[in-house]
Amino acid sequence: MCLCSCRMAHRPKTNTDRRRPNNTGNRSAGQQVTPIQSSAPGIAKDPFAPKPGEASIAMFYQVEGEGTPKRRVVADKDYTLMEFKRLFGKKGDYRYFFRQWCEEIQSEIKDELIYDHDIIPKYQNKVFAFIEKSS
Repeated sequence: MCLCSCRMAHRPKTNTDRRRPNNTGNRSAGQQVTPIQSSAPGIAKDPFAPKPGEASIAMFYQVEGEGTPKRRVVADKDYTLMEFKRLFGKKGDYRYFFRQWCEEIQSEIKDELIYDHDIIPKYQNKVFAFIEKSS
């Protein structure tokens, strides 16, 4: 119980409860801190990232055998299979399947793209890719 008259179950204040003063280091009162630059010189900007105010789309992909799908937001444009391969950086022999709507059977399907110049299909204004290791 507290020693004060409130009869609450809080602990009494001690010297260790005092706030510590702001640690300004060796700065004098008039000095300002220079913020760190957000992009270091020599690091290339992401060519697929949307520019401020530019429309963007989400690309989702799942690699066979990996549990969690991955997501990346990119500028809204038509991408080729070659750009998609560069975007996600998968090396080796893979097969690439993309979800899209098929008018013939009125259902969604997974369509395999083979050629690097093929345009990636969008489904509900997103890209859904399924990547399988080639046997």
